[in-house]
Amino acid sequence: MSLVCEHADVRLGERSVLTDLDFSIKPGELVAVVGANGAGKSTALRLMAGLLTPQSGRVLLDGQALSGYSRQALGQKLAYLPQDRTVHWGLAVERVVALGRLPHKSIASGIGEAGKRAVADAMARMDVAHLAQRSVARLSGGERARVLFARALAQEATYLIADEPTAGLDPAHALILFEELQRLSREGKAVVTALHDLSLAARYATRVALFKDGRCIADGQPTEVLSSEHLADAFGIDAIVSQVEGFPVFLPRAALRKLT
Repeated sequence: MSLVCEHADVRLGERSVLTDLDFSIKPGELVAVVGANGAGKSTALRLMAGLLTPQSGRVLLDGQALSGYSRQALGQKLAYLPQDRTVHWGLAVERVVALGRLPHKSIASGIGEAGKRAVADAMARMDVAHLAQRSVARLSGGERARVLFARALAQEATYLIADEPTAGLDPAHALILFEELQRLSREGKAVVTALHDLSLAARYATRVALFKDGRCIADGQPTEVLSSEHLADAFGIDAIVSQVEGFPVFLPRAALRKLT
């Protein structure tokens, strides 16, 4: 079982965004995708979620092309949390989280007892159960982010793709979220997430993939990938790579070039 990109090229208009991407995740892994703005992280995640079609190469889910799955079958296997947190409906929080059950059973026929348990568990894990009856339109950005992540949890998919899931979260809820991602991977789920917080990536990920200019330039153990040399190459920074009480810490000391 795995989700695999093989020699994938993606162009958006006239611009090449991903070039010859070979990348995969499998159950039991928590993979952090890091890199500078415009490195191709979000595009790679959208490609793996089936939202983009490569101009060349292919994406396989458990040995089958994504295009071979129905939308419902794909939703049972793969959950995607986009970077955009816009919600276009004024639904109550509980109903938004329940949308995660759509791949398993239509809302018209009800989500069933198992679905209700999954929704309640997801809301509790993301600390939004107390918001169950509040309109999602009246939430703060961080609260909305937690609700949408709860919706992804309620989907109970084998593969979870999350783009910048900690954006807008306070430090406590960012830690809670990554503890959930770690729990999922330890329970046999496959998790891939794009983020900018290198300390979280080093602390929780089983693997780190470093992107630059549409390519994955390093992929492996966090301590190997997040070296001062790699950070200088990918981010253009002179960084202090250290530990405080056993926790990884990354401190940008200076930019090595002027940004354009």
